[in-house]
Amino acid sequence: MFEFLVTWGDLDPIGHLRTAVYTDLAIDAQFKLMDRVGYSPVGLAELGYGPVVLRQESRYYNEVRFGNTLVDTLSLAGLSVDGSRWIVRHDFVRSDGAKAAMLKVEGTWIDLQTRDAIVPPEELISANARLPRTKNFKDLRSLVRKK
Repeated sequence: MFEFLVTWGDLDPIGHLRTAVYTDLAIDAQFKLMDRVGYSPVGLAELGYGPVVLRQESRYYNEVRFGNTLVDTLSLAGLSVDGSRWIVRHDFVRSDGAKAAMLKVEGTWIDLQTRDAIVPPEELISANARLPRTKNFKDLRSLVRKK
C-alpha cells in the first residue's frame, strides 16, 4: 500500500487529477515495491534489465482534486510461472474512502541490450508473488523465447 498527496501540478485545467498522473503513480508504486527488495531503478539498469509496460487498462470512479490523498493498494491479477510476465492491479482510494480509479498494468522484464523478455531474479518474482491476488487472478503465458 502506497500513499500519495495530490499536488497542483497533478491537475488538469478543470481541477481534476490528470489521467497520466494515475499511470505515473501506479508505476511509482511498482518501483517502490521493487526498491523495497533491493532493486532500485538505477540498480536494475546497472544489472542490464528492467520492466516494460505492455498494456494498461484504466477505470475512473470519483473525482480527485488538489490536496486529496490517494492510497494505492496493489494486487496481483496475473503472473507467468517463470515470473517474466505480470499483471498488477492498482486500486486508488481517496482518504475519505471513495474509490477513485482502478488501473491494471501488464508488463514483462526485458534485457536492456537484446530487448528480449527475460526471467527476473528470484527476489523480484517473490516480491510480485507476495502481493494479494485478485479474485480473477490469471496464470499467464511466458514471453521468454526458448533457445
